[in-house]
Amino acid sequence: MTSANESTSQDPRANWFQRQWKYLKEPKCRGWWKKLFVCLPSIIDSAMRRLDHFLGNSYGGPWQRLFMNGHSMVPFLFMFAAIGFTVYGPTPRYRGVLALSALIVAALIFWGGVRRYLARRQDGRGLLTFQILLIGVLTALLFGWPATLHTVEADPALYRHVYAPAVVALLLFAAVSYRIAAWVLRDFPESDRARFRALLAATELFVKPRDPAVDGRKILYGLLGAPVYHPLHLLLLPAIGVIVVKPENVAYVAWGLLGLSWLLLTFTGVHERLSLMIAIVRRWFLVGGQLVVSLAIIALAAARLFKVDYVTTLLDSTPGAVIISYVVSAYAAFWLYEYWINRALTERMLAFLAPSDQLRPRAARIDYPIERGQTTTDVVATGRAIEIFSGSRFVVTGSYQSSDYAGQYPAWQSYDKSELFERLAARAQSLANCTPDDRYQVRAALGDLRKRVKLYFNLLNIGLIGLVVGVGVLLHRIPER
Repeated sequence: MTSANESTSQDPRANWFQRQWKYLKEPKCRGWWKKLFVCLPSIIDSAMRRLDHFLGNSYGGPWQRLFMNGHSMVPFLFMFAAIGFTVYGPTPRYRGVLALSALIVAALIFWGGVRRYLARRQDGRGLLTFQILLIGVLTALLFGWPATLHTVEADPALYRHVYAPAVVALLLFAAVSYRIAAWVLRDFPESDRARFRALLAATELFVKPRDPAVDGRKILYGLLGAPVYHPLHLLLLPAIGVIVVKPENVAYVAWGLLGLSWLLLTFTGVHERLSLMIAIVRRWFLVGGQLVVSLAIIALAAARLFKVDYVTTLLDSTPGAVIISYVVSAYAAFWLYEYWINRALTERMLAFLAPSDQLRPRAARIDYPIERGQTTTDVVATGRAIEIFSGSRFVVTGSYQSSDYAGQYPAWQSYDKSELFERLAARAQSLANCTPDDRYQVRAALGDLRKRVKLYFNLLNIGLIGLVVGVGVLLHRIPER
């Protein structure tokens, strides 16, 4: 749920920055100790959750008004990135009128097709197919255009490059993931689905945030736990800075960003709600293909810091904009792929919880009809819903009556795929009308669902490795110019 210091997000009398400044002046924030370890992390948490909601929301936001409901900004923003890198390649340079025209026309076709045809569908269907067709046509033109036969990377003209077929392959494999998700979850017992649906009406999924009790032991735990429990989180930010800055600034940037990362991770050890920061960084940078890219960045940064000749010569002679372009192009391709493979699974998992009058194989949004006597927060019982959030998660949406201002304001609480079902299973253990057998069956159903989720991603990871090897062998046979 939204935190106390962001509770009036729509109040016209104060914007977010004014509310945070007012919050810092409250008695509980007096003294540098409380400001640094209690109030500053709360403000960071508020900012992070607002940004996460802006980027991951699938209904009613600015991205949905610009494109369509049913999806977050990921498949739109990174589709434009995929179009750009497909036409131009990962090296930023002007490639003439033909490339610029292809980029503009493809972007307009994508936006116009979504607004004209796909926006009519509230479930978000058809977008992946449209993306595959558009990127496939661009790749076919790129490899079939006569001018690309003899051009090289340095020429100001279209040229054949690895990125285009790689994106097509990733999107095609993402389409296959829908079949894999259907197979993995196909025979999940209807009796277990009914149990989870019944528990949903008796479970409060919103959480009322509270400021933590901070002491020296918690701070020491955060300081010492950062490098032990989250070493990649600690190293990634300084590694990105090291590979893009000028040689004379490498040491300053490395130590400065390392200190910042360490401080933020210390906050997560003190504030439980800031664990969302760990989950978000992991989801965006430390799973699947993104993990490979991040490990490569960390390895390159370490080589530069330890002055490995080949790496330092390469990075010192390459403009920072070019390095950033290669990093963004790699992340963008995998972000688009990860969105769709997670979406294929979350659509079917969310359908398990749909009310009896909304039963269907896949769902992007369902009603959340909680019993009035089961609410434990200020969020009203009516008008609640559960939606797919950022493709890979769920978000519970509703509204609450502010104690300070008139009117109702939006509330949301995000959950990972299995975490939502874990919350329902935990509720079963405390319900008086649940028999010991019911509680056992719910725990067994949760264990079965977890295994199916792990099987799904294991199958995709094995398939992705095979795909990478296959594409690499195929591209190796193409003459390199």
